[in-house]
Amino acid sequence: MVFTLIFLSFLHIDTEVVRPYTAALPSLYPEPEDNSHFLTNIYLMIKIYPHGVFTPFIDSLQIGDSVSVSNPEGSFRCSQMKGKAELLLLAAGTGFTPMINVIRFALKESCCLRKIRLIFFNKKEEDILWRDQLDQLSSKDNRFEVDYILSDPHPEWTGKRGRIEMSHCSELRSKCTEESKTLVCVCGPASFTELAFGFFKQIGFSDEEIHAFNG
Repeated sequence: MVFTLIFLSFLHIDTEVVRPYTAALPSLYPEPEDNSHFLTNIYLMIKIYPHGVFTPFIDSLQIGDSVSVSNPEGSFRCSQMKGKAELLLLAAGTGFTPMINVIRFALKESCCLRKIRLIFFNKKEEDILWRDQLDQLSSKDNRFEVDYILSDPHPEWTGKRGRIEMSHCSELRSKCTEESKTLVCVCGPASFTELAFGFFKQIGFSDEEIHAFNG
């Protein structure tokens, strides 16, 4: 199984505009016996930017309209999780999208998995995607935990504040019980992904133990 990346495109003033999106699931916990949606539907998580070029076009689509969709691509395979006891997931904003697939597959299929830790970075509290589902999953399955970090929270926010730092990665490493059986997945804006990847490299993770999704 490959976690797929697809490209959507349309013509804007005679210029082709192309954006990548990760195909997602409709839920963190779909009915286990119902896999029919994989055969008939593509689910995408798209944040609309009112002053952007691409997402306002997507937002304006009506039933019967069309948009060009590429063949699926992607370099992440479920086999990368084979034998891993722990997953460390760092996501920023819509970089959470590929983590849906990772979390869902790992909890359902991995027999040796003991812990998934998601560190979810956003600007404001209202930007947190699927927070209800994440909190519900955390309360139902003790293998999964989520931590939210906001860079511009409301004054009443009692959670963590800031941006990606070496201290976040070091703290996660210190919680790993078997460092050699840990996989790190990172997704977000390019600057976020580059920083996170570099921090984990500095604290001893190898290239094979870190996967950076395209943000």
